[in-house]
Amino acid sequence: MEPRRRIILAWEMGRNLGHLSRLVPLASRLKARGHEVLAVIRDVESAAAILGPADVPFVPSPLHTGAAARDPGGAGSYADLLLSQGWNDPSALWGLVQAWIRLYQLFEPDVAVLDYAPTARLAARVSGVPCVWVGSGFTVPPTMQPLPPFPEWPGATVEHAERAERQVLATVKVVMSALRAPPLSALSELFSTDVRHITTFPELDPYGARSETLYVGPIVSDCQGRAVDWPDPSARRRVVAYIRPEMQNTPEIIEGLATCGATVMCYAPGIGNDLQRRPQNRQVRFTEHPLQLERLFADADACLSYSPAATVANSLRHAVPQILAPTHIEAYLTARRVEALGAGIVFRGPQTPASAAALLDQFFRNERFKARAAQFADRYRHHNPSTAADDVVRRIERVVAQGSTADWNTPVNRVGNATGSAP
Repeated sequence: MEPRRRIILAWEMGRNLGHLSRLVPLASRLKARGHEVLAVIRDVESAAAILGPADVPFVPSPLHTGAAARDPGGAGSYADLLLSQGWNDPSALWGLVQAWIRLYQLFEPDVAVLDYAPTARLAARVSGVPCVWVGSGFTVPPTMQPLPPFPEWPGATVEHAERAERQVLATVKVVMSALRAPPLSALSELFSTDVRHITTFPELDPYGARSETLYVGPIVSDCQGRAVDWPDPSARRRVVAYIRPEMQNTPEIIEGLATCGATVMCYAPGIGNDLQRRPQNRQVRFTEHPLQLERLFADADACLSYSPAATVANSLRHAVPQILAPTHIEAYLTARRVEALGAGIVFRGPQTPASAAALLDQFFRNERFKARAAQFADRYRHHNPSTAADDVVRRIERVVAQGSTADWNTPVNRVGNATGSAP
């Protein structure tokens, strides 16, 4: 048994349950090994549903609540996403960094495990807290200078990425000067000197397969989800669905599935009553509670979703082809990787129930999608999410034992002594 350590698990940016589904199995294992953990979580309501039953203590993460420099939907690179989250404004970024520094002071962690938490990483640099990254290929970008543009994304160019990164670095320079800490010379420094775990498979990485980062595959856990049965066990087609209110064409796709003779078990947090009351929903069961997906994937014919990376990776691991209606940049990039695999279809543009039904009928009739998903699953038939989570925990403990992950992570100001005035 390792000596007892204090470990923060931080989720700062992004939405939905994929972040928590990665952190819960790590937090549970670290607790079981005698460590003290604290989750710093963006979505407290979801944390209450997921971390509460796992007995993992949590607090809300510092969040940017001001105006964004640009719409994140129009972002062309990781730097653009940072600009939409307060990294365009020295005062806003200073406040966020200070909030993370105070959290480190209060908890005094030996290591921070970060899931899409760049500001927590910047504060850890000031505070001398070693860091370990976990996340999808999108949230842990390649360590290039500058950070690359999003692949095949409209308007995303190297020149645009360079401009956005220069703007971010200028803000960071002001904040680091106010904190009497050295600036970043490149955004890649947030990632390049840390242990990084990409919790998907190389084929699903939006940036394409890369050699410098460890792919551990999905480490998701649905042990806190509900065990459910199919609404119509006799239906000839079974579909697992994970939808959000912002997902386009949801009523049309659900009606199209009913037309195709499918029964649908649908996790739909925040979904409106209108959709649930539609006549075709006799074959559809909606729930706002997380589900135990493993048993559903075992005999599902398709997975309908807005293309969250964790759900796509985990369902493909079970040879389940995809029906995707992406809602944000990461989802679109993931959907393109699925298309490249030939393992699913992507809905684009407005749909009618008739057009959705026609596309879905083609999907179910075309054996290629199922065959490609089966080929993918066969490649990763030995992947075990539980074993992968165990491996990540062991690496976290090794980082703690070493005390740091790189030379530049040597404390600038020890936790408890970080100081500086607002810029």
